[in-house]
Amino acid sequence: MATKYCESCGSAYDSNSSFCTNCGKANINYNASAPSQNPTYQPAPPQFQQAPYQATPPQPGPTYPGYYPGPDLNAPLSVGQYVGMFLINAIPLVGFIVLLVWAFSGSTNTNKKNFARANLIILLIVLVIYIAIILITVFILAKSASNYNNYYRY
Repeated sequence: MATKYCESCGSAYDSNSSFCTNCGKANINYNASAPSQNPTYQPAPPQFQQAPYQATPPQPGPTYPGYYPGPDLNAPLSVGQYVGMFLINAIPLVGFIVLLVWAFSGSTNTNKKNFARANLIILLIVLVIYIAIILITVFILAKSASNYNNYYRY
């Protein structure tokens, strides 16, 4: 039984078979000698190559009617938005309520939230200073009133 060598891949197969057992190519014209005896023999590259693995990108989730993604909470504010925030804060009671809503709401822009918190801290510091000034003024007036009564007593 003679050994045949595949012209396509160069592997040996049985002489009774007309197909290569390695690559499956029909071998009508075959080389009856071993590939090592033929110094110019080079196996042909495979005809079909597997495509390289490519990960499929993640598919978006299902969309539901009426569902809209929330706003970008880290988007920078424009100059007009800052001017609007200052104008709203100029309204006496409304400005304070809006500052509280912006400072403690979960769906407020991060920049607006930080702006509101900074304004509330400044308001708290100014309130403490005003209370201290009022207390000192009342204490001084009470002391001077008692001195006045003691000085002008008949």
